Amino acid sequence: TTETNREYLARSIELRNSCEGVHEVHASQYFVSGCQDGTLLKHKLLRSEPATMAALMDTTDKYANTEVAYLLQRMEEYSGVVLMATNLAANIDSAFVRRFRYHVSFTLPGKELRLRLWRSVLPASVPQKGIDFSYLAERFELPGSQIKNIALNACYRAAADGGALTMRHLVEAVFLERQKEGKVMLAGEFGEYGNLLYDLLERRQPAPET
Repeated sequence: TTETNREYLARSIELRNSCEGVHEVHASQYFVSGCQDGTLLKHKLLRSEPATMAALMDTTDKYANTEVAYLLQRMEEYSGVVLMATNLAANIDSAFVRRFRYHVSFTLPGKELRLRLWRSVLPASVPQKGIDFSYLAERFELPGSQIKNIALNACYRAAADGGALTMRHLVEAVFLERQKEGKVMLAGEFGEYGNLLYDLLERRQPAPET
């Protein structure tokens, strides 16, 4: 809401006023240390504020522009290599973008690469039974990080059951991984393995009131 945004903005301005210059000092130390030891600097650009908040900050908070300008200055003076990464490219200040020599976009892996990823995170050394790798690769468009998370979670669930890894463990892990993103999948979206979700869904139903 607008009131919430105003309260957040007021707290942000108060914090910046009490710490004026701190961000610039940290940025200076970051680049100076890199110049001294020839470090390949890596920096994550993550701007998670909603668009309405970003607009308020841009128009009201004078220190935000000061920090951006200072960081740009240090980047131009730095003689080494700087790698910057973000998962919110649209939120990066255009002044930064103009100074990037190379832009590398990492897209979601295709079906063939997903199949290789699934097989690499679940090698034959993992006790397993009836794993349908082709189904996993074709059915779910996932990045490598989530494939790894799902495989690990499924292995933990199999260990808790005291047996080998099965498709039930993997299907449940996919469901839970997507739920972390706020995406609730229906059993029908899992195709021929949707029935394996019924036990999990039943266990997650609230107990009836007595």
